[in-house]
Amino acid sequence: VADTDNHRIQKLDKDGNFLLTLGAYGSGEGQFRYPAGIAMSPDGFLYVVDTDNHRIQKFDKDGNFVSQWGSFGDDDEQLALPSDLSMSSDGFLYVADTDNHRIQKFDKDGNFAATLGTYGSGEGQFRYPSGIVAGFDGFIYVADTDNHRIQKFDKDGNFISTLGAYGSGEGQFR
Repeated sequence: VADTDNHRIQKLDKDGNFLLTLGAYGSGEGQFRYPAGIAMSPDGFLYVVDTDNHRIQKFDKDGNFVSQWGSFGDDDEQLALPSDLSMSSDGFLYVADTDNHRIQKFDKDGNFAATLGTYGSGEGQFRYPSGIVAGFDGFIYVADTDNHRIQKFDKDGNFISTLGAYGSGEGQFR
C-alpha cells in the first residue's frame, strides 16, 4: 500500500496483517517523497511511483532496493510528478507522467520503450493523466483527469476509444 503522506510503502498479507515497511522521507535509494502508484510483477518485484522525486523505484520481494530510473524533465525517460503505473501482461510498465501530459512505457528493468500522447484534448492527448490500468484484456486504460474521461489504447499505444465526458450524470466525470 502506498502510504503517500507518510512517505512509505506498507506491505500487508492477504488478510490485511502488517508485514513490513519500505522507505522513509528523502531522495536516496529506497526513500520516498510522496509515493503514489505501485505495481507488482509476476516474478515478485515491486515498482513504486516516487512522485516528488520524479522517478520509479524497484524492490525485490523482500523489500530490498534493486534499482531506480527517471529524473525531473520532459525528455524521454524523464518524469514530472508521475502519479501511477501499471504492469501489462507482457511485462511492460506504463507510467502516468502527469505533469508532462503523457504516458511512458518502460520494460521491467526501466529501459524506455515508448511515449503515448501529448498535451491536449483530442484523441490520444492528455491533460494531467493521473491513473492507469493495463487490463487483462490487453488494453491500456488512462484516467485523463482534466479532460474528464477515460482513454483506451492497445498495447502498442494506438488510441482505441474514449469513455465518459464532463458532468455529474451517469458515465460523466468531474
